[in-house]
Amino acid sequence: MPGGRWGYIAVHGGLAAVFFFVLQRFVLNQSMETSLLWGGLLGAVAAGIAWSQAQRGG
Repeated sequence: MPGGRWGYIAVHGGLAAVFFFVLQRFVLNQSMETSLLWGGLLGAVAAGIAWSQAQRGG
């Protein structure tokens, strides 16, 4: 993957953040603040999981 390990982590976290933002905002009809909070939080969790996988070579 271009960008190596950090690119993988950034893409994984970014896509998860966008997914959860869209889910909260448009599917569940939550406020902008709630959507941004959950999107950012779960994006960070996804980036942490991606980092963990990258560390063990998976």
